[in-house]
Amino acid sequence: MDSERAVISSALNSGQISTLLARGVEIKHFSNTQSGEECKSVFNYAAKHARKYGVCPSPQLVKNNFPNWRGEPSSDPLEALIDEFLNDVRRRYFAAKVIELAHAEGNPANWSRLDEIMLDAARDLATVIPSGQVSRVRAEMQDRIDQYEIDKAEGKKPGILCGIPLFDDLTDGFQQGDIVTVAGFSGRGKSMLSQFFLSQAIDQDKNALLMSLEMSKRQIMDRFDTMVTNFSHKQLRKRELPDHELENWRKAAKKYENAKNDLIVIDSPGNCTVDRIYAEINRYKPDITCVDYVQLMKGTKASAAKHEGLIEITNELKSVALATDSTIIMVSQDQRNSAEDGSTESNMGGSISVYQAADIYIGMMQNQEMRENKKLNTRLIKNRNGAPGEQDVLCDPEFMRFEPWVNTEQFEKEEVTV
Repeated sequence: MDSERAVISSALNSGQISTLLARGVEIKHFSNTQSGEECKSVFNYAAKHARKYGVCPSPQLVKNNFPNWRGEPSSDPLEALIDEFLNDVRRRYFAAKVIELAHAEGNPANWSRLDEIMLDAARDLATVIPSGQVSRVRAEMQDRIDQYEIDKAEGKKPGILCGIPLFDDLTDGFQQGDIVTVAGFSGRGKSMLSQFFLSQAIDQDKNALLMSLEMSKRQIMDRFDTMVTNFSHKQLRKRELPDHELENWRKAAKKYENAKNDLIVIDSPGNCTVDRIYAEINRYKPDITCVDYVQLMKGTKASAAKHEGLIEITNELKSVALATDSTIIMVSQDQRNSAEDGSTESNMGGSISVYQAADIYIGMMQNQEMRENKKLNTRLIKNRNGAPGEQDVLCDPEFMRFEPWVNTEQFEKEEVTV
């Protein structure tokens, strides 16, 4: 049986072309054979007709527009024919991927990343036929009540708290499937703030992944060690820590030595794509992932304009967050006018998609006077599940401290001079 012709014929005869669309059937799923091209044309015509007029075209109308069309009648239910057709699509895609992987294996340059290539291939195969999860709202209500009572009894919170009290109150934390954008102008602390969010997640027994496109592993590790101990970052870099600070560091290392959760750091991932992000999330299974920063990522269309590539990247990252049931933080660099105005809804860098794809959009503002006082204005500009808000925080790069702002007397340590 020709599954392509059979499924089109059955959909046309039963007036159910919309059922094919609902199951995720697309033009790209038809083969490149002469017969497949004809099926592709008929399907495209019928789909456009259904979208325009709200009904499937009759077989007679199809015949008028495609005189040479010959269907393949079948007594099998349409759903069974769709399943058969989609299985054929998967088989064709799988065969193509096997050939592609064989070519990749034959190139020595790929030998160190074969696991990544395999994961990328698996993602492509998994998304050949898009299929959203179907839930029944009323029938599953009791299940949700049972889960609520279990979570309440165990003291489980609904999300990952970020450590900024007002934002945690407004958002109930970062949720699974969320895209969180952390935006700011160069040098305003967006990378440090996103790393602070990761450290908060670790303290809540979550696993975290950091994909850094501009900082080395050593720089990142130094920052996290400083966050944990609050010793001088300057003295750490210069290898001049006092003995008591070194001892505190040793105690912290002992405490975390056998920890079940951790932060995985991947630095300098050249030509970092969404597929690479997906592959690493599947590899390490983090609860929260940070990409620092999104404008340095590479889209799949090399010839596309920069803003077009960013639209593709941000939308795909949202799909990855949903598919992996995890949180993804996108660090984003704002436009030049944000140096004085701070982050707003209109000065995000590269493309408005950085804002549109986000479930939570956190920006920042810090002028020279605020910087001298180590004061940072953080802005919850977008909150898909609640109200926006602003909170001033202490941002002390020397000791990697973030705290709710009170006044300058909250500093317990003086600036270290070396």
